[in-house]
Amino acid sequence: MRKGSHMTDEQRARCSVANLSDVTYKTKVCLHCGKEYQPAGPTQQYCTECGPERKRETNRLRHEANREHDAKLAAAWYVTNRKPIVAWDHVFSPEWRAKLSAAGMGRPVSLETRTKMSAIMTGRVWSPEQRAKQWKGGTMVTNRKMRAKRRELGFLPLNQYFPGSDFHHLDIDHGVFIPHTLHQSVWHNHNTGRGMEQINALAYAYAGLPANVLDDTLPFD
Repeated sequence: MRKGSHMTDEQRARCSVANLSDVTYKTKVCLHCGKEYQPAGPTQQYCTECGPERKRETNRLRHEANREHDAKLAAAWYVTNRKPIVAWDHVFSPEWRAKLSAAGMGRPVSLETRTKMSAIMTGRVWSPEQRAKQWKGGTMVTNRKMRAKRRELGFLPLNQYFPGSDFHHLDIDHGVFIPHTLHQSVWHNHNTGRGMEQINALAYAYAGLPANVLDDTLPFD
């Protein structure tokens, strides 16, 4: 090669492969297990089996020896970069968070992932502050919420009860007893009004009541 000229990347790669293939190092004795091994470089001190373990041990010892120093550096870094960190928390708008939540609903979680999550949570001790954040009132509050709709509805029957019947509310207070299968034949909701016209018509027809019976009707005795 002419003096002052530069090597191309291809020439450098060929030279590197040629040099590596020609270099051989004398066998050494591992400082950890005492086994003889063929080193891959001039500074290698441990065999391939002991090398990763010794590296983890060295890192652990370094971390323990410099724990306080590292904590001070981390605290100083946080003070300097606090504003950008706080800003990162507001990157996702509420609308975008809602989209992410909707996208994750119904996504199957593998057995391996569930096992890892269970292992992480096993033995975890929650502080009183964390328990206070997670506490929603327990079973008592859950049952009250579940029965809240029933408490809002009255009970003024317009016909007689019979076995296997459901009490269907025609309005907030009045209702009739109709067969369970008939009650379940039309999906209905008092809050939204969905299906109420259809199920009410079936209930009136079964009980033999006119559609204007609620105009001036007393409860059934």
